[in-house]
Amino acid sequence: MVSVYRFIQLNNVVLSSLLVVFPLAVLTPPSVHAQINIGFNDVNFGINMQKLIDKARKYYNKEDGDSLVDVLLDIKKEIENYRGIIINLEKEIDKVENDLKKKGHKVPKEVMKKYKSLLKKKDKKKHTRTLCMETYFLEAPTDMTFDDYEMLHLAASRKQENKEEEGPKKPLPLKFVVGVSLILCGAFVMFATPVCPLLGPTGELMMGTGFGMLVDQGLDIYQKEY
Repeated sequence: MVSVYRFIQLNNVVLSSLLVVFPLAVLTPPSVHAQINIGFNDVNFGINMQKLIDKARKYYNKEDGDSLVDVLLDIKKEIENYRGIIINLEKEIDKVENDLKKKGHKVPKEVMKKYKSLLKKKDKKKHTRTLCMETYFLEAPTDMTFDDYEMLHLAASRKQENKEEEGPKKPLPLKFVVGVSLILCGAFVMFATPVCPLLGPTGELMMGTGFGMLVDQGLDIYQKEY
């Protein structure tokens, strides 16, 4: 648990460094300014990342798997927007599964399949809401608020989801969701290290804490549900 508390301290170092470097980039001579090359977007990125890592720590400590999944998708989106890249969600989950196997922790196929499905659905919902907002502002309906407009879209999406879901559903093991989600949070943070190397130790600690939790728990995670 010590490492969990440390990764927020490391992230504060990242933000502090950005806030120190940014005024230096503005106030120093042009030759030095060119070497620093820090702008408002970089500072904003650092602030947003600190907030998201704060949330990840909080939900990990509370063992709130559902909220932690939301945070990891927000981290993914923040880094994709900042770096202009696309993170392959399924590929990253497969990496986690392979790393767990190497550490002697075999995940039941049904569990991993359901976890992938959970993330894909949540990611799709976030993307759908963004598209819904864009469509609303483009159409600019005068007789409907955005909340009403979004509600219609959500109702249509739920109807489609209900058709796709069949049979009884087993809940995913909570500690599995929390552990894997923290690993993915760290993995996504590592995508920012080419432009913000100071985030590296934070990402590594998040991944290490998640792996440690799952390996320590072993098969006990699945005893009740699977």
